[in-house]
Amino acid sequence: MVGDEIYTWVCRSDGSVFEANITKIAVQRHYYGREGEQNADVEISEIENKYSPFIDRLREMDTGEITDVPIAEIIAHLCVRTKHLRESFRDSVEYLVDAISKYVTDSDNVKTLILNNPKLIEDEIIKELIRRGVSEENRHIFLGIIRGLVPSFLEYNKEGIKAISSLFIDAIRRMIPSALKSGHIKVLHTNPVPEPRAEDYRNLRWHVVTVDRTIILGDAIVLFEIDGERRFKTLNDHDDKISNVFLPISYSRVVVGTSDKSLEGVYFNINEAIARCSREYFVCSDPTAEVVSLQSVIGADSSIISKTEMDQIITEMFQFDKTTRDG
Repeated sequence: MVGDEIYTWVCRSDGSVFEANITKIAVQRHYYGREGEQNADVEISEIENKYSPFIDRLREMDTGEITDVPIAEIIAHLCVRTKHLRESFRDSVEYLVDAISKYVTDSDNVKTLILNNPKLIEDEIIKELIRRGVSEENRHIFLGIIRGLVPSFLEYNKEGIKAISSLFIDAIRRMIPSALKSGHIKVLHTNPVPEPRAEDYRNLRWHVVTVDRTIILGDAIVLFEIDGERRFKTLNDHDDKISNVFLPISYSRVVVGTSDKSLEGVYFNINEAIARCSREYFVCSDPTAEVVSLQSVIGADSSIISKTEMDQIITEMFQFDKTTRDG
């Protein structure tokens, strides 16, 4: 601490370690939108002014149960405001688009998809025929002719299908960053404290715990311990069974939400989990060799949706056998 300024150590995934003012970490201009456009600056400022005194109060507490702080609402807000969340969704969307690209730029896959799912185009054809006043009898005749022509059309226009598919995928890729940013800003503008999440978190017992080890703080801020195959996550799904929630508020104090009545058995050696669930960096009070060694696992578990889950989504989307797709 220098005067009124507070400094901390930043450990980034690229291996760099440096001391920085806490007000300068993760700062990105116009992150919550530009002036004159839809933005969430006012909402975020109001939330910070509302909740900051509560966080300060928690930092002064000894170990004990939280009874007079709206901690569920604070956790719900912190979950949805971070760059970590936006960029993790971007990774997932780009992974999905890459998989779709590999699929639809293979004309044989497109042919199989359309022939196995004729309603993909027939419904649109029927709508257009109705708009043009074509009778029901003639619509059936027209569809019969189209069904007979589609296989030949797809076979003789493979290169054209591939080119159109590539153009379509390229357009989607260009839209992803701005679409995700505007969507995130809209959510923060209209609902900076999502009530369904807050309601779930109110069902937990919340405590401040003073620990006997130095805790790092990740760029996702909140860490969820889930009773499932993937033990630690930065954002819980609605059907996840939460065991514990961790919010480091200083290097020796952690806010803990637990589904049990007591803290007995809670696992507090969470630094590696925090590092693995961070996307770009974590901060610490002292960059010891043990702490710095955690840089090597930054990002290992940072995805909101795992690649295994994405592959399952893709397989179900195309109703296409994964081994065939990978081959």
